[in-house]
Amino acid sequence: MLIIFYAMKDKRILIIIIASIALLIAALSAANGIRRGSLRVQTVNAYTMEPIAGAYVVVAECKASAYTNSLGFAYLNDIPLLPNKLFADAIGCPWGEASLFAYAEGYLPYALLHAAVYNNTLRLGPTLYLFPEGEAGVNVTTMIESPKEADMQRLIELYRPK
Repeated sequence: MLIIFYAMKDKRILIIIIASIALLIAALSAANGIRRGSLRVQTVNAYTMEPIAGAYVVVAECKASAYTNSLGFAYLNDIPLLPNKLFADAIGCPWGEASLFAYAEGYLPYALLHAAVYNNTLRLGPTLYLFPEGEAGVNVTTMIESPKEADMQRLIELYRPK
């Protein structure tokens, strides 16, 4: 406490103390393994490819959500990177996965599973292709995003019979 009192006499020292505390907090977050990323999701009509404005998009794992703008874009931030255990255990997994759900008036609910999220990165994607309501016998659209081809090839080779 005495240090802070003397530091207030010299603003440079006070700034150094505040900056040091901020760096310590950032380092502790990194040490705890908290990795996060962001997505710029776009919703479009699956038939016409026209953007869907006003769609509600949510990340199930952290409940981050946003409505799409007039171009169909929604920005979802602060998404924790939850690694796919199969990849993490076998070949490493520098990305995390998220479950995205989209809802729009006049369209079937949409689920995208295993959407890739990268650490400290704004991913420009994915695009969610929503189908208009009224499809015979269909109540929800479900998609699964696969990892990058190079990562899949590494996993395939790992389990290939010798």
